[in-house]
Amino acid sequence: MATSGSAYSVDQEIADFFQKTTATRSACDSFARAHVGGDVVPVPVQGVCSCTVYAGDNAEFVVQFRLASLQLSMKIAKLARSIYGQFAPQVTVLGQIGEVTENKEALYISVISRLRGISYLDLILAYNSLRKNIINNITKYTYLALTYSDNLHSRYKNDLDLLLASLLGRFYLLIRESLNSLSAIFSLPIVLVHKDFGVCNIIVNETSCNIVRASNFSVEARGLDDNTIRAIKAARIVGLLLSRGFTSRVINRPEPVPIRDDESGAYNMHDLDG
Repeated sequence: MATSGSAYSVDQEIADFFQKTTATRSACDSFARAHVGGDVVPVPVQGVCSCTVYAGDNAEFVVQFRLASLQLSMKIAKLARSIYGQFAPQVTVLGQIGEVTENKEALYISVISRLRGISYLDLILAYNSLRKNIINNITKYTYLALTYSDNLHSRYKNDLDLLLASLLGRFYLLIRESLNSLSAIFSLPIVLVHKDFGVCNIIVNETSCNIVRASNFSVEARGLDDNTIRAIKAARIVGLLLSRGFTSRVINRPEPVPIRDDESGAYNMHDLDG
């Protein structure tokens, strides 16, 4: 992004991005034009790890050229689609462009069905008085995922069992208590986390100021009993153990394994020690 106080330039952002890759902007534009047709137009605000353009005869596609080390997870894209249906885009991977060198990366290419609308940021600037609609819709959107659990219980149990064996002694009681709390934790609502759920990533219908078409419903907030509070606290501990108790969970890296109580795991152990 542009530095504070300076004018934002899409072309400059794109030029800066292509310094990180062996692919060229012209090659990417040609690829988008050849595969989905139409004019190729950069999206108004670019990310730091990708170049994103609109393309297609009616600009109905988003084509994203993303650094290979940070490529989109198709598993997560499919999961979002299965949970949110029409409110999550369809994603197709078309391979890569460019070569990997010592200092530069290739780019992975994704074609994404475009969700028409304006960003929440633009909505705030243009329709400040109608923001209540979008806030209500965000609540509904989040609610769509509350019934999802898949096999998380068994996956978390397996990971905690691995930690129990790896960090035996130092965190034994904490991990054992976390294992015993899993049933209570999974009685709580669960949602699919969007880690960049910001004003530029929420697409809004410019006419209705809504992001969803679901029927109206409400969820009343009530006081939490002691058991629920304990389950929430236990969930936070489990989250920390599964996050900091393992090596990095990064796309295109080796599968995460439990950290060791030695120099290699010292940084994460510091976080676990609190």
